[in-house]
Amino acid sequence: MTARYETTALAIKKDDFGYCCPTCGRWIRVPDSWCHWCGQRIEWDAIARDRYKEERNQRRTHRQ
Repeated sequence: MTARYETTALAIKKDDFGYCCPTCGRWIRVPDSWCHWCGQRIEWDAIARDRYKEERNQRRTHRQ
């Protein structure tokens, strides 16, 4: 179990709406660093990080 915390695995793009954990296959959110179900440390590809940053910036501009 501790090996999952120490090694990273690239998140798997499930569809246009989200990603899943490569170890257990459950849904995970983009900003999460670990899978809340199995403890696998998650590494994000550049597309997911950029999409998350854009959505976060849009939410911030709508609040103002």
